[in-house]
Amino acid sequence: SLQSPPGNNYEKRTDAGKTVSEFNAHLKKEVQAMKPDASDTERLVEVTAPFSSRNLAPNSSYMYTPLFQRAIALDEQLVEYEELVKETFKLEELKPVGDPSPAQVTVVGRIVCEAAEGKLNSSVAQIEGSRKTCGGQRVLLDLSGVPNFQIFPGKIVALEGVYPDTRSPMVVKRFLEVLVHFVLPSIERLHRVVTTDVAFCLVCTFQPIPAPIATSSPTRIKEIQAKSGKPVRVLTACGPFTTTNNVDYLPLNDLLHIVVDQKPDVLILIVVVPSLRDAHHEYVYPQPPFNKKKACKEFQSPEYAKVRLI
Repeated sequence: SLQSPPGNNYEKRTDAGKTVSEFNAHLKKEVQAMKPDASDTERLVEVTAPFSSRNLAPNSSYMYTPLFQRAIALDEQLVEYEELVKETFKLEELKPVGDPSPAQVTVVGRIVCEAAEGKLNSSVAQIEGSRKTCGGQRVLLDLSGVPNFQIFPGKIVALEGVYPDTRSPMVVKRFLEVLVHFVLPSIERLHRVVTTDVAFCLVCTFQPIPAPIATSSPTRIKEIQAKSGKPVRVLTACGPFTTTNNVDYLPLNDLLHIVVDQKPDVLILIVVVPSLRDAHHEYVYPQPPFNKKKACKEFQSPEYAKVRLI
């Protein structure tokens, strides 16, 4: 994790403003010659939050989810995983959990402990199916024939085994590894399921991939440059923006002086996001963004409209 620089080192530094590395250094003089016009207030770049449907709102409510909504969200994940397993292994159908069969079958379910408050181990592990396929039935697992496995309460798994009758546990032959990536669930559903620790584990087991980075087309960039007659200036700064023994935000103040002098079209601060270590922020995950009305209450229009918090 990023560590704040020691306060005494920053305050007594002697190399402020030193250029450590350059790329296309020959363009530096040309860019410096393009002094921004103080009278030009037109915004060349419109900044928007990518994938707004996945971002929590600052006023998001949490820990108010009814139990039936949590159950629905968790069951939806089981159903989605069943379809994913069938597609990956070219299976026409899966056997419902709790349906006895002398032949080897493939089932999908959630790992649970036989005792509600007990500690999970190989002798008390059960699999719970979806309500859609089997009404949420549970079956005790016999994992003695599996040499290596990793399970935890709430993990969604696909496995092959034999369940001869209801009086015996299901003898597991192997766990099926599903490594196919798919799109993350919507933030509305994600916010519903992460209200419990078990649900958070479920989200992690799907191995999602990041969404593509939002980019501007080359045509759009050329339009902006042709309109103003100069390149788009983007200033990116990496935090932390304060020191461990000083809350005056000295690094941030120095950065803002540079911003006022150079007047870039876009300023990107990496990473200004809520943290579980923030004393003033909600201790919940995923965390909603900072409340813009509170964080930027000193800003006036149009400066207020230019700030985007994710």
